[in-house]
Amino acid sequence: MNKTLSSAEVLLFGGSNRSKDKDAVIQPAAGGAAGEQHFSYSQFYELIDAYEAEYRARGVKAGDRILMTGPNSVRLAASIFACWRLGVMAIPVDFRMTGQELANVALKVDVKLALVSQRFADRAKLEENVGDKKKLIATLEDFAESGKQSGSQGAGGSAGTSGFNADHNFSALMILTSGTTGTPKGAVHDFHSLLANFSELGELAGLDSEVVALLPLPVSHIFGLEVLACCIVYGATILFCELEPSKFVAAINKHRPHILSGVPLMYGSLLSDSVPAGAVDLSRTRVLLSGGAPLPVTLAKDFEKKFGKRINNGYGSTESKIIALNLDGPVESIGRPVPSVKVHIIDKDGNDLPEGSEGEIVIESPHLMQGYLGQPETTKEVMTERGYRTGDIGYLKDGYIFISGRAKEMIVVAGNKVFPSEVEEVLSKNPLVAEVAVTGPEHRKLGQIVKATIVVKDEQLSKKLEEGANKPGDPGSKEAREEILKNLKQFCQENLKRELRPMEWDLRPCSQPLPKTRSGKVDKKGLA
Repeated sequence: MNKTLSSAEVLLFGGSNRSKDKDAVIQPAAGGAAGEQHFSYSQFYELIDAYEAEYRARGVKAGDRILMTGPNSVRLAASIFACWRLGVMAIPVDFRMTGQELANVALKVDVKLALVSQRFADRAKLEENVGDKKKLIATLEDFAESGKQSGSQGAGGSAGTSGFNADHNFSALMILTSGTTGTPKGAVHDFHSLLANFSELGELAGLDSEVVALLPLPVSHIFGLEVLACCIVYGATILFCELEPSKFVAAINKHRPHILSGVPLMYGSLLSDSVPAGAVDLSRTRVLLSGGAPLPVTLAKDFEKKFGKRINNGYGSTESKIIALNLDGPVESIGRPVPSVKVHIIDKDGNDLPEGSEGEIVIESPHLMQGYLGQPETTKEVMTERGYRTGDIGYLKDGYIFISGRAKEMIVVAGNKVFPSEVEEVLSKNPLVAEVAVTGPEHRKLGQIVKATIVVKDEQLSKKLEEGANKPGDPGSKEAREEILKNLKQFCQENLKRELRPMEWDLRPCSQPLPKTRSGKVDKKGLA
């Protein structure tokens, strides 16, 4: 049996050598109730059967597209895997979208069905904006019950894998890019490339049936989806929890997972003085995956010093999937490429640069996206004969990849190139700074300037800033701003080259955190 067939059978049907009573998914109790729900592998595949049966009953066929949205749950996972049994494209989207945004996606990609969680608050607006296609909207949770009651037998039931052709490749997944600096695009991935990537990553991470992996990240993001699928391929237990620090810590302490996955923001929350090192039980944790946003080196070092555990930085994109993982390399690196990937560093003319030279990162891999749905010209801009042009600037050293910044985010101040990440890295070390984002607004004389948006950590100063927002002209707020700016400017003079120093400052109290995408990245569209 070839590896593709084997991986497909195990992912979608469970495999004959898997314990059916073992937990596949553990998730918070429904409806915000206390406690949690456990779903065995047997129950998980029964749910996939139910979704598949209902898809068939509604006339879904190979090549169709189904959109689904909801908080991470066993039903959301089952709805995706049932699509793949039928050769259907699954389109998981951000649960935080508005009804208008969700309607726009559904209409643009011409979905056969839109499965929307009963917890989606803006359903009325969604139905209003899809017009006469309202009948295509179904409730994610009730849909599975309909499939069970239909009495139809899915391919995972008594018929086993009968009728399933693993050799048939198809467009299996569309993931929206995060759109932190522009309009989101739909990256389409074929089924075989997904299977190969799941198997490769699972092997690197040392997954097996004894592993419990904690996943607070949404499966509408490529990072979250890959962690979920890798665990299912290897028979591990996936533990869903909410993307909130206290829930993250509670889940760690209750289940003592072997693998954590999170964004830097989640790990950074554990460095708070209110979280003693002994308050988080990482005794069994062996891999702490970080992705979705750049991992500050200072955060990684502080975390290891406090907890004695290393954060394992990773690298990938919606277009490339996860392609690198740093298990034991330099902390500044995002890791070595996985075996199937070759990384090139090129100059502006597309020529390869020698090791140590900085240029654009290009990913050569058989497992890249097929393209952006309905955007052939945009696809051609990034998918070249050499591979996928990431737009990231970096270099290679001793086989490890190092990231300098994003080409699209690069700020040019009077001819001097500034990467926001290098300014953010320095400012994050200042004790007054809780969060920082650097952008480059236009300037009439200099072209652009460096602007720093700061969320202030100091409680007293933060409170005065907040009072000033409610009472314009408040003298206490003015004094607080002056004190903070004096501190920050002095800090910059001591730690940043002149062209890197911010010329404009936006100071925010801690009650006004920076806007985030659901994957944990700072959403800079509204900050420039």
